[in-house]
Amino acid sequence: MLSFARLTQPDFVERARKSGVAELLTIPYSHYCEMGLWSMQLSGQPVVERAYMPGQHVLAVMSLRVGGAMKFLSSTSFVTKAGGRDCARQGRSTQDRKRATAVPALCLPDGRVLRDSWEIVAHSGLLPISAERRALYDAELGPAARQVCVCVCVCLLLRFPLSLTDTNLTHPCLPPSLPPSLPTG
Repeated sequence: MLSFARLTQPDFVERARKSGVAELLTIPYSHYCEMGLWSMQLSGQPVVERAYMPGQHVLAVMSLRVGGAMKFLSSTSFVTKAGGRDCARQGRSTQDRKRATAVPALCLPDGRVLRDSWEIVAHSGLLPISAERRALYDAELGPAARQVCVCVCVCLLLRFPLSLTDTNLTHPCLPPSLPPSLPTG
C-alpha cells in the first residue's frame, strides 16, 4: 500500500517549497484539522488546505508521513476510544500505523512538516496551550466529541434515511450548501 501511495500521490513538501505557501492536509469535520487551519488563518500565514474525505485521505497522508526518507509520524494524533482506554493495550506497531494516517499535517515552504494540530498552533505564534490541557483535549474531549458526533449522525440517518432513488438531497444530515437536487438521466 505504501508503494502505491508513493506512486500515486503528490510530493506535498516539494509543492510547498515550489509555491512558497504551506500545504495543510485535512479531513472535513475534524476539530483538530479546524484548529490547525484556524490558527494559520488567524496568524495571517498563507496556507492552502488539501481536504480529503475520510478514508480517501489515507494514501496522501501515508505518502507524506512515511513515504519518504524522513518519517513524520504524529506525536499526539491517533484513533482511540474516549478516555484513551485502548491505546495503552496496543503495541507500538499498531499505534504507529494509526499515526501514519493521522491529520492534520502541515508542509511548510522551508521543507519542515508539522505533524499535528498542536505543532501547527505552536508554529502560528498564537497563545501556547499547556501540556495538561493538550492531554485533556487529546485523551478525553476529542474522542468523546467524535463519538457524540457519530452517534448524532447515525441517529439522524436512521430517523431520516436517504433513498438511493431519491434525487432530492434535502436532508437534515447534509450541509445546506449542496445543490437541492441531482440531475437525473
